[in-house]
Amino acid sequence: MMLCSTRSFLFACMALLTTAAGAQTLRIGLAEDPDVLDPTLARTFVGRIVFTALCDKLFDIDEKLAIVPQLATGYEWSADSKTLTIKLRTDVTFHDGEKFDAAAVKFNIERHKTMAGSNRSGELRPVTSVDVVDPSTVRLNLAAPFSPVLAALADRAGMMVSPKAARAEGANFGAHPVCSGPFKFVERVAQDRIAFERYAGYWNKANVHFDKVVYTPIVDATVRRFRPIMLTASAAVLAMIPLSRSAFYGPMAVAIMGGLVVATLLTLLFLPALYAAWFRVPRAEESKALTTKSTKDTKKTGSLLRVLRVLRGSSSGAEIERK
Repeated sequence: MMLCSTRSFLFACMALLTTAAGAQTLRIGLAEDPDVLDPTLARTFVGRIVFTALCDKLFDIDEKLAIVPQLATGYEWSADSKTLTIKLRTDVTFHDGEKFDAAAVKFNIERHKTMAGSNRSGELRPVTSVDVVDPSTVRLNLAAPFSPVLAALADRAGMMVSPKAARAEGANFGAHPVCSGPFKFVERVAQDRIAFERYAGYWNKANVHFDKVVYTPIVDATVRRFRPIMLTASAAVLAMIPLSRSAFYGPMAVAIMGGLVVATLLTLLFLPALYAAWFRVPRAEESKALTTKSTKDTKKTGSLLRVLRVLRGSSSGAEIERK
């Protein structure tokens, strides 16, 4: 059973390694089905993993946990720390072709704050108003100094959706989300899959190394263990890395998957020796030695019986022999 589990794990690693190397479809297993794919209404952790491929944010967090611009290019606080001015990228479009600009940021911040059922309103409560300075500059006015607003804008409060699509879909926007991330929405089948495909107009498309991403909810832990398309431990780390971050993502994925395959092969190679060492499985030489020892013991017993017959008489010896 243990060998079968190890082989299943190995096959999963090889399948994912081949996918990463071929830059085709990345399949990611999730512990549960995410809630609505609307950054304003979403609340689950697995939903954040899915949004990584779908929606870019104003800011991001790098590998050193520093807040860095993503859709923004820079920011500046006023002297009293009550005004945050953000400069924006000018080469970004949403998946429906609409241009990303300061007006879109204003729409999204106000939507986060005022939409019924919003889970972002509390995160942006210190923001009292949003001003469009010019198409590439937006200003957030705060009631009081509140530096954590940058961290909020590096999460779902900073995810930008298409104003045109959001107005058209209304409360049903999460069923057909339109954002500005590296992948655009294709379909969602509840409790089965969420499929994205690469967005050709993405501003950082040179650093996107997959054509499609498919998220598969695998709620049952037993099924997760054996399903070939499961997300392995190392792939889980990859899932937490923005798919568009930098050029090293593709080689890093191949390196990690390759390491997994090598480690698993080494485990299979030394598994029989470890098993023998732990459970002391008798070898042929050991069995032969035991047989020889048993034969010698039998001969000694026969000699003892003959001595007893001489000492007690043949009848007594026969009686002892029968016993």
